[in-house]
Amino acid sequence: MALAPVLDVAVMQANALYLSNDSGKALVAYDAVLEVEPLHEEALYARAALLFETKGDDVAALKKAGEGFEAVATTYPDSFRAPMAKRMVALVEETVKAGAASSCSPRARRTAASACRRRPPPPRRMRRGRCRRRWWTR
Repeated sequence: MALAPVLDVAVMQANALYLSNDSGKALVAYDAVLEVEPLHEEALYARAALLFETKGDDVAALKKAGEGFEAVATTYPDSFRAPMAKRMVALVEETVKAGAASSCSPRARRTAASACRRRPPPPRRMRRGRCRRRWWTR
């Protein structure tokens, strides 16, 4: 598609809006990209994640987020986002069954918020306190 670079820039702009705490404008920007290219992988995933994170109390928004994650997982099964999208589909379904994210377990909320940013556990020798150097300061 000839518009691919333009859409990528629009997604980057939406990401920047989100990072500057303007989730409303970011959501509008993701929607604009999806109007032109309904199966844009990054826009689908980012919009679904934004809906899940910011509108977790709205069951309708959670269902839209689940649809977005499901679209990423089925349309792009070889993508690096597909495994996380599948996990998020399950988490959204669990949250919808519970009624909303506020009534969901705290563990589920933490999992959704930090699923992509988990640090690996420290090496075993450092867990026992034998090493003076802190593993997280590398």
